Amino acid sequence: MKRRNFIFCTALSVGSISTAFAASDKNLPSIENNLQQYLSAIGAYGELKFLCDDQLIEDFTLKSASYLQTGYKSYGLKYYFCSQQSVAVCPLVLTTDSSGIIDIAVLFFRKNSSNNWTYSNSFSGFHLESIVKALPELNQNYSTEQWADLLVPVQRIPGKTIPHTLFTKNGSLRLVVKIEDQKTLLDFSLTEKNSEIFAQQSLSDYSPKNNLLI
Repeated sequence: MKRRNFIFCTALSVGSISTAFAASDKNLPSIENNLQQYLSAIGAYGELKFLCDDQLIEDFTLKSASYLQTGYKSYGLKYYFCSQQSVAVCPLVLTTDSSGIIDIAVLFFRKNSSNNWTYSNSFSGFHLESIVKALPELNQNYSTEQWADLLVPVQRIPGKTIPHTLFTKNGSLRLVVKIEDQKTLLDFSLTEKNSEIFAQQSLSDYSPKNNLLI
């Protein structure tokens, strides 16, 4: 029997793994499209960075430093805001000259009770891909505010840590990324309050061998 090798990825590790997926082929799935669909669902709008709060810019610069060291760069000229301007969504992208954007990470910041920005959590490109795949199966009557409460991560709560899981205001997202036989498998589930409302295992659009569409 052929031995099968598995790699499990947490939300913090998928960025570094997807870096290894880079290839020269130009037929890449639309990472930007996943981002735009997500931003639309949560009702986020863009604001030019130089018009944004200095404290948010400073916090983003601090929290993005480790990404910048590995080749990521800030995406575009805007940050994005939702939930009555209490949440900032700040994307970073990894690019190559031949293929353009090959990976994305999204940093989230929230205003605290003192009206100061604080880092809350981050998404990988696999999170965006999984959410976009789930959207057509979810309640289409939700307002953008309800989507944001369900799909935007909150700050990690001490003593309330579950492997592979990010909490949101009204639920949680669980994502396990598994690489098996040159395919990337996404095991994703979404919980609202205490009820699981979506669960799916699917192939990612990316192959770890050559980053081509599967």
